[in-house]
Amino acid sequence: MAKTEVISTKVDLDIKNRLAAIANETGKSESEIVRDFILEGLGETSPESVRSLVDEVRELKQKCNRLVKAVFT
Repeated sequence: MAKTEVISTKVDLDIKNRLAAIANETGKSESEIVRDFILEGLGETSPESVRSLVDEVRELKQKCNRLVKAVFT
């Protein structure tokens, strides 16, 4: 595993609240979300982020398939 370092910064309360809402919605920690945002800004993606996106796409595909069946059957 790569060596990690701690970075801290002050943010507006609105940003903190938005991070908390995203964390609650996704089940990720605020640290994971900030790390993903940093990686995205640097043009990289974390494996967890990719897995999460794949899971979301899979879920959307299943919902679309159910909708198509409901509409056309």
